[in-house]
Amino acid sequence: MDIFICDDNTLICNEINSLVSEFFRTNNMTMPVFHTFTDGKSLLSSNVRPDIVFLDIQMPELSGIDVGNILHNKYPDAIIIVITSFMDYLDDAMRFNVFRYISKPIDKDRLFRNMQDAVTAYNNRSSTLYVKCGSDYKLINQHDIIMVEASLKQTIIYTTNGNFRTYQSFSEIKEKLAHNYFYQCHRSFVINLNYVVSHNSHNIYLNSNLSADVAARKYSDFKEHYAAYVNSHV
Repeated sequence: MDIFICDDNTLICNEINSLVSEFFRTNNMTMPVFHTFTDGKSLLSSNVRPDIVFLDIQMPELSGIDVGNILHNKYPDAIIIVITSFMDYLDDAMRFNVFRYISKPIDKDRLFRNMQDAVTAYNNRSSTLYVKCGSDYKLINQHDIIMVEASLKQTIIYTTNGNFRTYQSFSEIKEKLAHNYFYQCHRSFVINLNYVVSHNSHNIYLNSNLSADVAARKYSDFKEHYAAYVNSHV
């Protein structure tokens, strides 16, 4: 999970980072990756796809309202939490579907409650994949995905319920695979570690008689990831 924190006051950024870190530790959750920004332009120039965003409203050059609108258009699934002393901006913030609105000074208990809601929303959003297949749209449960393959101009999603072809790019689909049981073993393959049957230095064999190529430079890394995954599920 990638969490953005954007406030022109570095003390506020540090406070949010500290409180959110405490929330994850208290709940025995995997610690997210934090990305801190002191202005909207630097946030918008990031190549990272945000999952949760803490956004101040009053900032130099680009306001939080401007940043929120641009973010929402670029990453409609991003969960945006506005933190500000100025409650007058609530109506404007609603235009980019602000998830929560927290006033300064920050109340720890309220922040923790909102983080619980945000994590729940994140898990719900990341459990499914919305894919355009021809003229139809398919809702695919990520748990059912065995592997994803880049094939010429198409991307093939192999699942326990059949295969789906889409002209959405391989990289776009890969970015939406939010769970840690997905692993890219080759430039053209992402596999679900849940479905690994066996492997060697050339191929990974999966359920449903599927197999994926393994890049030579990735095999050692794959074995480490797979061993860690298996050990965590014993």
